[in-house]
Amino acid sequence: MRVRGPNRARETLRDKLARKLEEHADEVVAAYLAGIRSNDANRAYRAAEAWISRVHGRPKETIENVTMPDDPLDIASMTREERDRLKRKLVAANPEAARELGLTIAS
Repeated sequence: MRVRGPNRARETLRDKLARKLEEHADEVVAAYLAGIRSNDANRAYRAAEAWISRVHGRPKETIENVTMPDDPLDIASMTREERDRLKRKLVAANPEAARELGLTIAS
């Protein structure tokens, strides 16, 4: 609340609305229940969703970007020995491609 003048409090709109809401809480609950008990399934769903959102908050809506990693073998986390072993296997399995790329690994 804002205080104006000598010890005189003046309610802000927000304070007044909050106070009135508390005073009429039973009516608010009755309105939600009336909507939930409606024969119209869409209205009942919306009323229930609104009530749940008011109490628990709205669920966080985020878009999760799931992309394939650029490095499916995760070579960056390999030790030097692991990378060397992988290179030897690839060269042995693909000698033609290794020659085209100019790769040679001493045995």
